Amino acid sequence: LLLVFVTASAFIGRKVASWIWPPTAFDVAAFLAAKETQDLPPRNVVVILNPVAGGQGKASAIWSKAKAVLDAFGPHIDVTLVRTTAAGHARRWAAQELTLEVDTVLCIGGDGTLFEIVNGIFSRPDALAIVSKVALAVVPAGSGNGLGTSLGIPPQEVEKAVAIAMRGRRKKLNIMKVSQGPTEIFCFLFMAYGLIADCDFESEAYRLLGPLRFHIAAAIRILFKRRYRVKIRYTPVVEFENLDDLGTHCQSAQLVERELEVTGII
Repeated sequence: LLLVFVTASAFIGRKVASWIWPPTAFDVAAFLAAKETQDLPPRNVVVILNPVAGGQGKASAIWSKAKAVLDAFGPHIDVTLVRTTAAGHARRWAAQELTLEVDTVLCIGGDGTLFEIVNGIFSRPDALAIVSKVALAVVPAGSGNGLGTSLGIPPQEVEKAVAIAMRGRRKKLNIMKVSQGPTEIFCFLFMAYGLIADCDFESEAYRLLGPLRFHIAAAIRILFKRRYRVKIRYTPVVEFENLDDLGTHCQSAQLVERELEVTGII
């Protein structure tokens, strides 16, 4: 009963939100006619398309809309499409085939596809050169779209997302590194352990349901709680006046280690 209630509530909530806050129409013609757009330098763009992102052929339909906007830029950009064929494809491409000749990598997929691209880049010995030259842009097409939402790019506003990507205004993104033995994982937005991580991984079994999969996985995990043992190593908070001083403080601070056992969310 709880599972049905959560699923129905999530579905109805999204429908009501779409009625109250309908997507705004983006004027592509006006954007293309603006002087700022006309003055854009030629650009080499690679589109990474995950055709199974979001389920139900969502990403492929979004690509059709995105391509129309990209084509409208005409000689401004040169577009290469890379359609992923399996898990790990985007990571391998970013690690082995991405070059400094590329100006923008436009990801049409979800946070999982972005995660692969980021980890592929940071697995390279020239990662710093790549991130200094190549911009990473997103057209949300997944189930969660955490990064797109954080950037203020609604999934339904495809034309606006492409226009923002092509405008070329860059912002730095903080990247976190997690080490598990010899394995290094690079994350953006947040890291999760315990219930939240379980919901994310276990929802893969319901991928065809789109965003509803997260609500179903959460309801199951709330009903059937697990206990999580974790060892946390952290650096105590220190006061600093200048953000540039943070690295120095962290290097000299004493590392603290604690063992915890929790039920539910951590």
